[in-house]
Amino acid sequence: MGIELAFAPHATSVVTLTLVDNGVPYWSRPDLGIGNDDLVVSGRTVTVTVHSLGAVDSPSTQLVWLDSSGQKLASATIPQLKAPNDLQPKKITVTLTAPPGRDFTGSTVLVDPDNKIKEITRINNQLRVR
Repeated sequence: MGIELAFAPHATSVVTLTLVDNGVPYWSRPDLGIGNDDLVVSGRTVTVTVHSLGAVDSPSTQLVWLDSSGQKLASATIPQLKAPNDLQPKKITVTLTAPPGRDFTGSTVLVDPDNKIKEITRINNQLRVR
């Protein structure tokens, strides 16, 4: 979730925010992520490399492939991934295959579609399939 703010030039802006409740500190959160280089498309198959980027191990979750209307083409389980506390990459490759005859133009892949994991950021959880 984000807050969009627009600041007028040459003017003082005051923004007052109120904490609704304390969240999980960032240093206690997992973070799974995917980037453009982590997606390979071949025919009806998409292969996705999912990285563990957080401060703690990530729990098992889902990876889904959604068509342009948001209907599920395929899904798979991402197993628990260790945190990269030893500064070595922690990742897994997951392969999804779309059913025959389904159009996946404008489709996306999404990590943790139900937002069950309290991550550092969710910005790196979705990619458009090209």
